[in-house]
Amino acid sequence: IAGGMAAGLAALALLPGLWKAQTPLIYETVTGQTREVALNDGTRLHLNSATRLEVRYARKQRDIVLDKGEVALDVVHDADRPLSVHAGDEVLRDVGTVFDVLRHDGAVTVTVQSGAVALLRAGETSKTPASERVLHAGDQAVIDERTGRAERSRIMVGPGFDWQRGQAVYRNRSLAYVVSDLNRYFDKPIEVDAETGKLNVTAVLTLDSEASVVRHLQDFLPVEATESDKAIILRQKP
Repeated sequence: IAGGMAAGLAALALLPGLWKAQTPLIYETVTGQTREVALNDGTRLHLNSATRLEVRYARKQRDIVLDKGEVALDVVHDADRPLSVHAGDEVLRDVGTVFDVLRHDGAVTVTVQSGAVALLRAGETSKTPASERVLHAGDQAVIDERTGRAERSRIMVGPGFDWQRGQAVYRNRSLAYVVSDLNRYFDKPIEVDAETGKLNVTAVLTLDSEASVVRHLQDFLPVEATESDKAIILRQKP
């Protein structure tokens, strides 16, 4: 990658034990809540529902630790103080990029709106990774936290990320995953049994209310919903 391109990359690597001497600022949202945070360098964080992260700024580095949930970042470039987002064992080092990071269900999903993000494995030191490991605008990578394997795809990225427009978009996802993801937004959990959870879902759901979301799932899937005091249960129709 040419020098100009390399300057606009975010690097994904392992940096164990980086912040022990630092005191973090903690930002979090509860279920159904979103929040916008303006950091002192001009970087803006947009926290999705049920998210917790820590911000650790120092003289020569800026670190954000995503414990759970999802955050969209609009990062102000500072060559002398790079910003890194840590999600589990993965670290995304950013330079002037707009991107989204979701940590959920054993995976880290990175979606790039502008700029570029390079995915490095543990121990890699190269600043110019192979082209197939670089995400550009419109690229998305789903990284398995256990194996570090990344699956890459091209998607449509609008002026805001899907959840910022009040939508949840699923492409060839199991219903079990969809239900797990939707439970980040609503207080009453949705549940499915193992067999029903295998149903495939490709859909755009508007997150206006849980009742509306459940109705839409029943409209295009062979499922029916029953509700108890504690949960909404989806079962496959006989």
